[in-house]
Amino acid sequence: MIISSLRFKNNFVVCNYKLKIMKHFITSIVLLFITVSISAQSKEETKAQNRTDEIVELLSLNKDETLKVYEALLAKEKKITILKEEYKDNQETFKAEIKMLNRATNRVMKDFLGGESMQKIHAHFRAKRENSKK
Repeated sequence: MIISSLRFKNNFVVCNYKLKIMKHFITSIVLLFITVSISAQSKEETKAQNRTDEIVELLSLNKDETLKVYEALLAKEKKITILKEEYKDNQETFKAEIKMLNRATNRVMKDFLGGESMQKIHAHFRAKRENSKK
């Protein structure tokens, strides 16, 4: 009688241990997904932030100018995402729309940065493109 009760306890302990491991495993997986979804920025935000950081480093902008540049670039990136969906079959129209969007964004940035700063930005990114082609 005592031996059978010990076996039951042993089996119960083993099953309970396996359940604990599974619970920890499932909890870890759920927390991983939550963490990734919360901490991840969208592609548009990442691109806009990277480009803004480059411009800030190039021109030594203050906080107000930095915020304006970021907002302009973020709006541009969001519009590009929309245009990609609209014109995924028609590359010619997509390129034409992107050119118009670039001009509009440059005009907005020129209004608060000035023409000389925009020339520096264009020269910097032109040189960067040339270096990447080599």
